[in-house]
Amino acid sequence: MGIYKSDLLDRSILLNLERISPEKRKESRVFWAKFELDRPLILGAIFDVLVESLALYPKVKLGKLPRMADFARWGYVIAEASGFSGEAFIRAYSNNIAVQHDEAIEANPVSQTIMEFMRECDEWEGTPAQLYGLLTPIAYRLQIGQSRGWPKDAARLGRALTPIAPNLSAKGVDLERSRGKDRLITISKSTVITDDTDVSDNLPSDSNDSTTVTSVQGELL
Repeated sequence: MGIYKSDLLDRSILLNLERISPEKRKESRVFWAKFELDRPLILGAIFDVLVESLALYPKVKLGKLPRMADFARWGYVIAEASGFSGEAFIRAYSNNIAVQHDEAIEANPVSQTIMEFMRECDEWEGTPAQLYGLLTPIAYRLQIGQSRGWPKDAARLGRALTPIAPNLSAKGVDLERSRGKDRLITISKSTVITDDTDVSDNLPSDSNDSTTVTSVQGELL
């Protein structure tokens, strides 16, 4: 089952599972018999990592936090305690977040048409009715104008913009709405600040005994 709501995607980890090849498939009784033999070693390793993680956690502080901030910090710590790199975990998690935005945009016809519309300009401002008039031909050209998710009028288009704004912003397209009676919409290209982080592999023993992780990487759409 696909997950496409942006707010739910923000709290999800997307996994692509490969199909098991025929030569590697096992009957469940064989799998669980092997698991029972390995269970003491697995449980012992989990406890070892837990002890190491609890000791390391107070020393780690992430400078730029994603939506699931506690998950990111614990993930960094557990990766270090497991003998891997906390930086590698943060980068993998950042890549997963980028995929989340791509999935949300791909699943939403309004997002798709706005991204296509902004390929030809750097900034646009106008009313919901004007935007609806510009986006509708693009939606039909992309063959999504008759989909259930495409708004039937300008008012519905206006309501559809708020939930997709974070996804568009993550891909370098900012969307703002004025509070005046004209309710103008401004769409502009911007610098994308990604969730990739520059992390030291070693935990420094400085005065405050913590590691700070910061994000400085950016790109243009």
